[in-house]
Amino acid sequence: MRMMNEGAEVQVCAIYLPNSEHSEDDLRDGISVAAPGPIGEMMRDTSVATFTF
Repeated sequence: MRMMNEGAEVQVCAIYLPNSEHSEDDLRDGISVAAPGPIGEMMRDTSVATFTF
């Protein structure tokens, strides 16, 4: 939440939700589902800090 409060965009893996008991409605406000294409582009951009865990 602190990272989001400081402007970070938080997304869950697009594969996670369909393979879990959770749905998009279970995500906290401000957290979205990542789309593979745009995330791939972002991860290749050296000016963008990407954190995964």
